[in-house]
Amino acid sequence: MLRRLGGRVKLLRRERRLTQEELAERAGLTSKFVGEVERAESNPSAASLARMAGALSVSMGDLFEADPEIVPVPAATIVDLHDKFQALGTVLDGLARPEPVTGGSDEEAEGTGNGRGTARTRANHRKT
Repeated sequence: MLRRLGGRVKLLRRERRLTQEELAERAGLTSKFVGEVERAESNPSAASLARMAGALSVSMGDLFEADPEIVPVPAATIVDLHDKFQALGTVLDGLARPEPVTGGSDEEAEGTGNGRGTARTRANHRKT
């Protein structure tokens, strides 16, 4: 992450045609520190990042380039999806192993009678 940050600071600085010394002066930091950030040799504080962002005329968020492989997802969404997939797995297990039929005619056992057996099975699975 520090390498990405350093690379982003360097890119933004170069796009603005600034030297490390000029960026440092604008941000109220030392050029040595700016170089260390760009080389990922220093872990800058939030205050230092804010000063660099201001000197580069960007937001602090702009210092952190988005990684296309990473999609931010709230933890609550992940938990909700996990629960839904578990419920789906339970339903699929039920479909793979039909419930044993006790009593009734052969037509009802096969679900070919009045259709109530099929509807009842579907309704039971919707509850989970």
